Amino acid sequence: MPNPADVTKASTNARTLIVGWANEQDNWVRSIVHEVLATRQEASEEALDEAFATCLSEKDLSDKPLTPTPALSLDQESQEKSQSLRLVSLKGVKNVNRLATDQEITFNPSMTVLYGENATGKSGYVRILKKVAAVRSAEEVLPDIHATSTPKPPQAALTFTLNGEAETVTWNGQAGVRPFTRMSIFDSKAVSFHLDQELTYSYTPRDLSLFQYVNHGIAAIASRLADAKSEAELSSNPFLHRFKLGSVVYPKIETLGAATDIAVLEKLAALPESEEGKLTSLQQAVEALTAVPLTFMQS
Repeated sequence: MPNPADVTKASTNARTLIVGWANEQDNWVRSIVHEVLATRQEASEEALDEAFATCLSEKDLSDKPLTPTPALSLDQESQEKSQSLRLVSLKGVKNVNRLATDQEITFNPSMTVLYGENATGKSGYVRILKKVAAVRSAEEVLPDIHATSTPKPPQAALTFTLNGEAETVTWNGQAGVRPFTRMSIFDSKAVSFHLDQELTYSYTPRDLSLFQYVNHGIAAIASRLADAKSEAELSSNPFLHRFKLGSVVYPKIETLGAATDIAVLEKLAALPESEEGKLTSLQQAVEALTAVPLTFMQS
């Protein structure tokens, strides 16, 4: 029988902590964490739009029905890491610098060397790989600046094998595409990414940066909520001009707000029977005057 002291406890890392925490939070928080874990980058504007809409629905601030965000799990990631991933080819490139669409890179199982003169497009292929892998030093993928038509989103087809089974994924410019997020890409720009001008080492482990990405996403939603609140608030009281300054009800209307006691206003609006009688007679008098035809004579 094994000694209980020899039993190794399950390891705790950044991802397990984030997943465990996110599954106890609201749906909109969980959707941000899901995006960050999938792309290993800050949540995109599209993901923030979706999280904001989920937040409004979840807090009954919109009429849109709530779409629950499933609980997060590390099972998929653990399964992927246990599978053998190999790049097979990169082809069908469109709207990336001036790369030709009929070119194809076939990756060797051991090592692939891509060479050529300057400005022949080598960096364009590297940018695609860094983008799909969600490398923190990934550069912006630019279209052909010499094109006469409106630039379209970049596109490419990547073929790979996962445990020997081939599959092709169409990339449309997004950052972080599974299972390519498992790849590590290191180049000269990755070195400068972690060093400032004074050569001070400022490297942050990748998994620890996930906390910062999640925090930025939550802060972005908080900012959107604050902006929406400011837009919803009235800059001035639209009812105040209807009441006479110095009247009993004026201070009540002037300080109208969420804390206002509606019952007090209803009591002030109620007229005594004597006033109700006067109001009825005045209305009849006005109706009689409007019914009398007026004749004008000129001398």
